[in-house]
Amino acid sequence: MRKWALRRKNEPLEARLQRLERERTAKKNKRACETDEEKELRRLRDREAKRMQRMQETEEQRARRLQRDREAMRLKRANETPEKRQARLIREREAKRIKRRLEKIDPALRTQIEHDPAAMGTNKNATK
Repeated sequence: MRKWALRRKNEPLEARLQRLERERTAKKNKRACETDEEKELRRLRDREAKRMQRMQETEEQRARRLQRDREAMRLKRANETPEKRQARLIREREAKRIKRRLEKIDPALRTQIEHDPAAMGTNKNATK
């Protein structure tokens, strides 16, 4: 085992919490100083990494991830204000309408839309 891994394994809880807080602050500061181009590059890189990770997961891992996502959405919606809920429902309706119109124009787009979560407005990132 590497030295740093051993140190982290034996690290007291208080020291661990302080280290994690320092790392979080450093990450926030670094992101705050990024240019728009760097933000976009990081976003694309993260998105591609996530896609590759999903391609390699087993059926069981996929089922667990989907279940976790559903549970997270359920909890998020439970704490929603009526205004936010209304706005989300309007966005979802609009996304479905756009999707249907696109499918009428080109049925080949259907598979592309279904496999790209960013293309649908009903995914968890679009409801923020």
